Amino acid sequence: MSDLFTRYRITLDLTAKIMGGTPRDPKVIEGWIKTKMGLEQGDALRAMVARTMIDLGHDLMEDATEEQIDAAIGSTVAEKSTNGFKRDANGLYVEGRQIKACLKENINIIYGNKRFGPTKKGGKGYLAERVFVEEDEVSLGRNEPDGVEMFIGHVSGPQGPRSTLTYYEYCERPRLTFTLSSLQDCIAPDQWEAIFEQAEFNGVGSLRSQGHGRFRLAGVEEIASPKRPKFFAAVKAGAALIAAD
Repeated sequence: MSDLFTRYRITLDLTAKIMGGTPRDPKVIEGWIKTKMGLEQGDALRAMVARTMIDLGHDLMEDATEEQIDAAIGSTVAEKSTNGFKRDANGLYVEGRQIKACLKENINIIYGNKRFGPTKKGGKGYLAERVFVEEDEVSLGRNEPDGVEMFIGHVSGPQGPRSTLTYYEYCERPRLTFTLSSLQDCIAPDQWEAIFEQAEFNGVGSLRSQGHGRFRLAGVEEIASPKRPKFFAAVKAGAALIAAD
């Protein structure tokens, strides 16, 4: 990186439970992925379902068959009705995109009628193009969730009103630490203060409308950017730079 970006180390202390939002039933996962990514049936979809289930902690190969996927989580009804957290070698995590979505949502709430920058974009689009959460995976500091909470929802369909029963994994008041990169420091300090203050009440993660995922901004630290090789300057000087792996 270079001086093009200003980088901040952000620390959030959750003041309420944060709820997992990745479905654990393979058929639900298929529907979820198709809705989010526009995928159709076939090998690409099956591979992505298997990848998601591996991230949820299931012992599967990426080329697992549908039967193997079903068998991996078919042991209990509770397992098949749970929205959970993804897992990696360091434990449970939330995705960086979820934090960025939180920031986009709240700049849109506060500055929905304001135009930003020379392109006069709305706040949501302006932030989306210029602010980035560097980490794809933001650790929750847990190897396992603190518990599972049952949520009863109410929907109305062709058969009339009915209730739905879903289990959500949750973590109780974790600390989240991540790196925020802002192109040319494009959001003013007072605007960041407002965005995060609003976001504290709206929360991050699933079931925010039920009061989950609320947090307190616990720390902000500006950090240096690593030096970026000057590739094009080197070419103009008669040399070629090849970055090391």
